Amino acid sequence: MSFVIHQKKTSEEAFSFEDFKNYQSTLNRHPLFGKLLSLKDIKIFMTHHVYCVWDFMSLLKSLQNFLTPCKIPWIPSNDAVSQRLINEIVLDEETDQLPDGTTSSHFNLYLRAMKEIGLDTSQVKTFLDSIDSNGLYHSLKIAPEISRIFMEKTFSLIKPDAPHVVAAAFCVGRESIIPSIFSRILNQKELSNLDVPLFKYYLSRHLEVDEEKHGPMALTLLNSLCTDETKILEAKSAADIAINARIDFLDALEKLL
Repeated sequence: MSFVIHQKKTSEEAFSFEDFKNYQSTLNRHPLFGKLLSLKDIKIFMTHHVYCVWDFMSLLKSLQNFLTPCKIPWIPSNDAVSQRLINEIVLDEETDQLPDGTTSSHFNLYLRAMKEIGLDTSQVKTFLDSIDSNGLYHSLKIAPEISRIFMEKTFSLIKPDAPHVVAAAFCVGRESIIPSIFSRILNQKELSNLDVPLFKYYLSRHLEVDEEKHGPMALTLLNSLCTDETKILEAKSAADIAINARIDFLDALEKLL
């Protein structure tokens, strides 16, 4: 599937939400979502999707490192707007306030949801522990093959010297389409009969923050970083990779159900 950029009204708007509609429509029609009919199906989905939840944070923190570098002594930035946007997204994703009054990253919330439905998260823990001692690419072999392939695509787009590429993967491949994916899962009538409250909260929370806040914020960041035609084209290419990686992931996961 190829990403299409529509004609914009101003040169400052390299991308708009109109550009994502065809992609969102394709995802909404994906047959995987019609097969999440039982607790067993949800467990298979979460066992693989947890790695997508994890690698999302590396996209996010890469952008934060670029826009708000931690340097001592501190030097003020000329782009406080972008800094505010990225820091607000990080605040929610890394340290969200949960209904019970606790604070958690969305990744740790996902792990709690997995444990709640009886999933063993030891493979994920082994994967995370291995990264410190063995490095990322050796550790990727620990993850399920479907998840490993998806993460390899993600990390191929994390380029510290090309933040517009990272922003494209982050905005187009994640924040702009997550509401479509999670809404489709939540709308499965079979899910309403399953006792998975943390998983349902995780999905509904992302529908809320991504659609209302993070999606528009990510789009603003993407446009602010696409300052010339070359960067726009590179961002488009990154969006293509991110889009097709997500579709390939769903295709492969469907075959397991």
